[in-house]
Amino acid sequence: MGGDAVAVVADATVFDQVNAVAVRAIQVFGRLDTWVHAAAVNLYATFEQIALNKKVRAKVLQVFLSRG
Repeated sequence: MGGDAVAVVADATVFDQVNAVAVRAIQVFGRLDTWVHAAAVNLYATFEQIALNKKVRAKVLQVFLSRG
């Protein structure tokens, strides 16, 4: 039942770091069969109370609205 695992630290918002995760998986296991992305953020505030600059706030809003 056991398996092998490898850990790679990456920022899911930086393409080169996400790509490095895939490259490392292929280096270690020889191929990449499935990709499960489960990054999450919890915020307990209204959208206006979040201390983000306007550019980041617009990007967050775009991500949530584009998943329709």
